[in-house]
Amino acid sequence: MASERSSPASPPPVSEAESYSDTWFATFLDSIHPRQTEHEIAFLTRLLPLPRFARLVDLCCGSGRHALPLAECGYRVVGIDANTKAIAVAREAAGERVQYIHADMRDLRDMPTADAVICLWQSFGYYDEETNADVIRQVAGRLDAGGRFLLDIYNRDHFAAREGSRTFRRAGETVTQTSRLADKRWRVELRYGDGGVSDVFDWHLYTCDEIEAVGRACGLEVLRSCASYDETLVPDPSRARMQILFEKP
Repeated sequence: MASERSSPASPPPVSEAESYSDTWFATFLDSIHPRQTEHEIAFLTRLLPLPRFARLVDLCCGSGRHALPLAECGYRVVGIDANTKAIAVAREAAGERVQYIHADMRDLRDMPTADAVICLWQSFGYYDEETNADVIRQVAGRLDAGGRFLLDIYNRDHFAAREGSRTFRRAGETVTQTSRLADKRWRVELRYGDGGVSDVFDWHLYTCDEIEAVGRACGLEVLRSCASYDETLVPDPSRARMQILFEKP
């Protein structure tokens, strides 16, 4: 998600393909079952065990679905997001337990140094390949030696045969999704109900080998690549998302 700041040193403003409507938050984020969140938190605590990785940054934290439970587990969490409404919701829920920063992921000058950084639920990849790589480069620069970066993204191999349109219901909302893959970019348009509200998203999608190579080029080592928040599952075309665990030497 992009920042609303407009100073010359700041990144460009948010585009149609980077923003999330209130309807999207209510339909897709707020409807996630608590058991799914618990599954993801358990995964994170296994790969980023305390006390070694106590200082943790949740990059693109949204409304704090992961940040607050991690704080309750004993992590010292900083959440970063560019969506002002999401940050406001997160702050109200967490009180003083989590520090939240309103910032653009392309400009992490205000991000503190950390033992670990997480970026979850396909919050990465909106920009061109060099800009995407620079986000990882900035993250690496904020990690202490031995620090870890966990990136959760879509696997392009999964989507290559899944273009087209479909209509489904979620959280009481009728959603029509139209998707297209072109030049390694996955463009998704979501129309809700009678079509009066819509969201458009556009990501550069990577294969597992490609994103591992990007991390290495940014000075990180690959510790593990898996899928579905399960260390025993390898990324493959049958699973939409994959998790890559990097470490700073």
